Amino acid sequence: MAYQMIIPNAVQKQIKKLPKDIQDDILDCLIKLQINPRPSGYLKMKNTEGYRIRMGDYRILYDIDDQAQKIKLRKIGHRRDIYK
Repeated sequence: MAYQMIIPNAVQKQIKKLPKDIQDDILDCLIKLQINPRPSGYLKMKNTEGYRIRMGDYRILYDIDDQAQKIKLRKIGHRRDIYK
């Protein structure tokens, strides 16, 4: 069963600021993430409750609620900016 994806307005703005080819790659990744929220290469974040997926120089930070079957995106951006 697919998880529901929650994309806050702030994250939608972050996605729109990215180059078009990166946007397409991220949207493909988000679709796959709904089916498998813990794909190969995901990492549990240290010092926080969230998870991280690497996509080249870009990162997707998110939380998983297994009971409600929801994924909430926290941040999407270039690796040099994402952890600030």
